[in-house]
Amino acid sequence: MAKVRLSTSPHIRHGAVLEHDFRPANSLMYGFAPVGLLSLAAMTRDQTGWTPELFDLNRRIADGTVSLGPDFYDQMAHVLLDGEPDVIGFMTECDSYHHILQLCDRLAARATVKIVLGGPHATAVAHETLGSCSAVDAIVLGEGEQSFVELLQAYERFDPGPVKGVVRRGPDGVIVDGGAGSLISDLDDLPIPAYDMYLPDPGEEIFLEVGRGCPFQCEFCSTAPFWKRRHRVKSPDRILAEIGWITELYGPRRIHFTHDLFTTDRKWVESLCRALIESGSTTPWTCSARTDLVDDHLLASMAQAGCSAIYFGIESGSERVLNAIDKKVGLGRSLWALERCKAHGISPNAGFILGFPQDDVLSARETFDAYVRSIELGCRPAHIFGFCPFTASSMFSSLGELKPTNHFVDLPLGSVIDAANREYISSNPNLFASYYRPAASGLWALGPGWIEGVDEFSPLVEAVTWPALVLAQIKGGMFEVYSAWIDWIAGANRTRGAAPSRLWYGTPGHFCQFLEHELRAGTTQLAAAASEVAMVIGVGFRLAGRNAFPRPSAITMASHRTIRTPVKFGLRTQVKSGNIANIASVGHDLTEALAWRSGEPIRTPPRIPLHLVWQISESGDVALMVVDEAIHELLSNVASGPLTAAELMAQWSREPSLARLAHLDAVTTCIDAAAKAGFVEVS
Repeated sequence: MAKVRLSTSPHIRHGAVLEHDFRPANSLMYGFAPVGLLSLAAMTRDQTGWTPELFDLNRRIADGTVSLGPDFYDQMAHVLLDGEPDVIGFMTECDSYHHILQLCDRLAARATVKIVLGGPHATAVAHETLGSCSAVDAIVLGEGEQSFVELLQAYERFDPGPVKGVVRRGPDGVIVDGGAGSLISDLDDLPIPAYDMYLPDPGEEIFLEVGRGCPFQCEFCSTAPFWKRRHRVKSPDRILAEIGWITELYGPRRIHFTHDLFTTDRKWVESLCRALIESGSTTPWTCSARTDLVDDHLLASMAQAGCSAIYFGIESGSERVLNAIDKKVGLGRSLWALERCKAHGISPNAGFILGFPQDDVLSARETFDAYVRSIELGCRPAHIFGFCPFTASSMFSSLGELKPTNHFVDLPLGSVIDAANREYISSNPNLFASYYRPAASGLWALGPGWIEGVDEFSPLVEAVTWPALVLAQIKGGMFEVYSAWIDWIAGANRTRGAAPSRLWYGTPGHFCQFLEHELRAGTTQLAAAASEVAMVIGVGFRLAGRNAFPRPSAITMASHRTIRTPVKFGLRTQVKSGNIANIASVGHDLTEALAWRSGEPIRTPPRIPLHLVWQISESGDVALMVVDEAIHELLSNVASGPLTAAELMAQWSREPSLARLAHLDAVTTCIDAAAKAGFVEVS
C-alpha cells in the first residue's frame, strides 16, 4: 500500500533562541497540533487507498532524534525517508521556507520520492518555487484537501496531466498548472481531523479549526486572498463533536478555535456559545477577532461559554496608517474592545505592526503609545511585529523596492550554514519576500537597527514589564525606550563580537541590565524601585539559564521568617551554606511590583529594606524567597565557610542592628528556620 508522509515545518520559539544566544538546543522548537495536516491525513484515509502518516519535524528535534547543527538537513532527510514513503508532503510558511526547500534538495538526492508542498506561502510562490527548486514535484494551491486527494489518485494512475488546484512538474520538466481548485462549500463534509495521529505535550493547547476565510480587505494581509475572501464555518454540532473527540484522546485541554476572524458571523457565534453552554462544556477556548466585531453582549456570551482569551490585530496606533492599509477600524474602538474584554474576564491579546510603507516617526510614536496603552488595559501579551511583505497581499505589487534586512531569528545551525542561508534568502526576493522590508518606509530614517530589531522587542518588555513601563514614563514614551535599547544592545553586541545579523538582538538578561543602567540615571523613588525590580528579575534569568522567556509571574515569591520554636542546637552547632543560588538586599519592598499584572496601576513600592534569597530546584526553576534580617545575615555570614552558633553570636554582638539577636535562643531559632527552608545545613 502506498504511503504518504505529511510533515510539519520548523517552528522555533524566538524567545528561547535569544535566551540561548543562538546556541543550538533541542528545547528551541515549538510544538503544536497541525490541524491542516491532520485534516489532509483524515481526507486521505477516508477517500484513498493511501496510508497517511504525520511526521512532526519539531518533535524530532525536541526529542533529540535530529540535532541542530551543520548537518541538520542531512539528518532530517535521513529520518524523513525512514520507512520509504512514496510521497512526502510539507506544510509551508514564509519564515521557514528556505529550510523546507533545502530539505527537499537533500531528499531528492537520496531517494526517488514525490515531494509536494502546500500552504499559504507555497501557494503564493508556486511557479517561482518549481522553477528554482527541481526537487519539488508539485504544489497544492489554497484549500488542499480535495486537490491533494486527486493528486494522489493521479500518482496511482501514473497520470502526469493537470490536476485541479495543483501546479506540478510534467515528465519533460514543463510546469503543468491545473488551475484553481474549488472551495468546499460545507466544512462539515470534511472528515474530523486525524487527531489520533498527534500526541500533544502536557498542557499543550490544541488547535481546532472552526471555520475558514476572511471577507475583509486589509491590504497587507495574505490570508483573505488565500481563502478567496469567502467566510465559512462548521456547525456547532460538528464543533462539539470535535471537542468531544479531542477530550477523549487527550483529556481536558484548552482549545484554540482556529479561524481568521471568529466573530465575523454574529448569529453563528451566538449559536455556538449556546450549544457550548447547554452541553455543559467546561473546555476553555481562545480565538481571534476584529475589535469592531465584538460588543458587551457578545463578549458576555463568549465568556460564559468558556472563552478565556481573544487575539486582536490592531496593526497601528496611527489613524493615518490604519486608513492607508484599509483596516477600517479606528484606534479608539480597538482600545475600547480591549477594555471590555478584560471587564468580561477574557484576556485580550493585541498585535501591532511597524514598518508599513506609510510609517514615519510620528506613526511609530503613536503605535508605541497604543502598545503601552494596550498593556495598561490588561493585554497579555501585546506584541509589535515588523512589517513583512507577503507576496499574495493586495499591497505587494505597490511596495516598490524591497531591502533584505539580513537580520532575523533563525534555526541555530552554526555560523557557516547561517551565513549561507542568509545569502540564499538575499538572492531571491520573490521566494523570500517576508525577509525583506519596503525601502519606502519612513522608519529607515531613524537609523540602523530601528526596523531590524523591532520584532523581538515586545517579548523583552513582557518579561520585565513593570520596570519597562516605569522607564517609558521617565523617558516620555516606549518609543524612546526602544530607541535607547537599540543603541545600547548594539554597543554591547559589538563589544562581545556578535555577528552583524544579531547586532540588535538581546536576551531578557541583557534587557534587565539595560533597564538597570537607564533607571539608575533617574532621580525618583519610582526609578530606584524599578531598577531594583530589573535587577531581581535579571538575577533570576541568569541563575535559571532558561530556555524561554520566564515572566515575573514565573518567579515564585515566598516568605521565611524566624519564629520561636523548640530547637536542638547548641553553641557548638556548625552551620554551612545549603541550597542557595544568590542573596541580596534591596531598598524597597518589591513584592507587589514583582507580582505586577497588566491592567494594574504602577505604584511606588515602600522604601523599606527587603532581603532576598534565590534557590534553584532540581527541575531548574528559580524560587525567589523573602527572608528577614536575621536569616539574611546568617546566610551572608556562612557564605565564605562554616561557622558555629557561638561564632555567629560573637559576630552579631558587634553589629548594633543585630545585637538584640545575639543570644543563643534567637540564633538557634534562626538556624532552625533556615535549615527547614534548605538554606543551610547543620551538624
